[in-house]
Amino acid sequence: MSGAVTKVHLVFDSKHLLERDKRDFETYWMLLDYDESHIQYHFGCDFKPSEGDLIIIDEADAIMFKDPVQFNEFIDGCLVLGFTATPDNFNPDGADSRIASLLKF
Repeated sequence: MSGAVTKVHLVFDSKHLLERDKRDFETYWMLLDYDESHIQYHFGCDFKPSEGDLIIIDEADAIMFKDPVQFNEFIDGCLVLGFTATPDNFNPDGADSRIASLLKF
């Protein structure tokens, strides 16, 4: 890993997806000589990332919309990459789109 990011947190909203990703990418982490000091898997947001950490969130909308205020505090000071399906089926007035806009996503 290079640059300012010292740790990557992979966050999932289901244990099934977490375990599948961990299993599928285990070989890559071994080839890159990365371990849990660099890459950490999490089910939900029940941990405190350090400033400058990279947080990659699968199904980000499911996590973000459970508690937008808590989510905003959780990601504060971190780099975030969120993967999600299309919110509100492209409806710009839908709740997903409004909350994402308020969070400046």
